[in-house]
Amino acid sequence: MELGANGLAHIWRKDSTEITNAEIALLKERGVFIIPTLFVYKKAVKKAGWNIDLELQKKDLLRLHKAGIPILAGTDPPNFGINYGSDLVSEIELLVESGLSEIEALKAATSSISRSFKLGQNGFIKQEFSADFVLINGDPTKNISDLHKINGVWKKGRWITPED
Repeated sequence: MELGANGLAHIWRKDSTEITNAEIALLKERGVFIIPTLFVYKKAVKKAGWNIDLELQKKDLLRLHKAGIPILAGTDPPNFGINYGSDLVSEIELLVESGLSEIEALKAATSSISRSFKLGQNGFIKQEFSADFVLINGDPTKNISDLHKINGVWKKGRWITPED
């Protein structure tokens, strides 16, 4: 933090100590965002046998979120065999399991990333913005697992076919 980082990923310790109120206050004061990569830790416990308390990490994540620290969805592929696609959905599901609402978790994967990385129009669906989005069979604002039910993908307003 002293070096001026804008955000942090993988901030949790392998031990079972929870993040302190002082650490949360420092993160808030510095205006950083957090990419928790909970799915990395979930895979690490399974594949590498790391002794990580995932429930404690989810609790810490909720404390950070409630403190107003922006939470961004990210997975850090290819660590532990994580992919660039569907494993992001698993990360978003873990954000909901941690206590974020479905809408907050969706924002963590879209508009919050755009704001934190200053990506302009990306991450939003608004008039006059570039039309990049996925069409889902279901309603992920009510059931986040519906994100697994992709019907189509549009990039710059054009439907992307499997052949693309």
